[in-house]
Amino acid sequence: MKWIISGVLALGLITNPAAAATTSVEDFVAHPKYRNLQISPDGRHLAVIAPVEGINNLVFLNIENIDQPEQISVLSAPRGEEVASVNWVSDERVILQTSVVRGALELPRLTGRIMAVNYDGSKKKELWSIAKNRAFAQVLDTLEDEDDFIIVSHQGINRQKPIVERLNVYSGRTNRIGVSPLDRGGVLLDSDHNIRFAIGRNDDLELRAAYRPDADGPWKTFENPLDGEAVPLAIAGDNRTVYVSSDATDRLGVHAFDLETGEVEPVVVHPRVEVNSLLWSRDREALVGVEFLPGLPEVRFVDERHEDRSIWESLLATFEGMHVRVSSGTSDN
Repeated sequence: MKWIISGVLALGLITNPAAAATTSVEDFVAHPKYRNLQISPDGRHLAVIAPVEGINNLVFLNIENIDQPEQISVLSAPRGEEVASVNWVSDERVILQTSVVRGALELPRLTGRIMAVNYDGSKKKELWSIAKNRAFAQVLDTLEDEDDFIIVSHQGINRQKPIVERLNVYSGRTNRIGVSPLDRGGVLLDSDHNIRFAIGRNDDLELRAAYRPDADGPWKTFENPLDGEAVPLAIAGDNRTVYVSSDATDRLGVHAFDLETGEVEPVVVHPRVEVNSLLWSRDREALVGVEFLPGLPEVRFVDERHEDRSIWESLLATFEGMHVRVSSGTSDN
């Protein structure tokens, strides 16, 4: 398996005085030239978000000869928008989401538009938009084992409960999977793509959560024992463990909620800061570590014996002082 690795350069410069000495203020405040690099499952192509005349476009490269990558095609978002994210759904096709064109250093604001296109620029298709579907959608799962479908959730202005559906990446047709029991929120899927955990807010905007002990069972209220707000992060590959973060002063970190027993146990707790990101195994089945940002990135490993721990340790040592994540990988072992 080949991985695409990304890191935050500014943090690396803090730990490298020689680099910092030759770095201008503009280097720190400028947008990155290339971002969200995604390698195709077969390892032959690269999808890259890059600025064209100041607007982020999607560029496809042939990397079979890695020393001489060849540009294949460029895709622009509709007028007033730019490409915000991209993910491969097969060896030939990607899905992308767009955001409103922003000013200097503004955070992107998603439009709810989802598009799909082949790497050679063919079969371009708008799969979803607020104007067409009357609802804002977001991608939940790109379904690595299926080339024609992804899973999305969407909710409209007059329909607060998110609906989860399978979306065909060629035709745009949908098939409903289920509906969240809570308003104004989102859901987590297990590895079998069943809705198992939901989060939302009531009319007073207080956080609420619900779960199902099994895929077909009734919804139960999640009674938060952690004080503060407990935010669900992901469901482990065992389809039983939900990782939640807590902002309670004495319980900052990641906790494991058992869907079958309803019990909550601490996994990694930090004395000062909340969770920044999770480090997963290559198969996305197991949580390997947790990253915190008390200043420079700090990683605490969860499973001391997991075979992928050494890979993460090597990456973190190579990109010392940076925020490191795996943005994509090939399908081979």
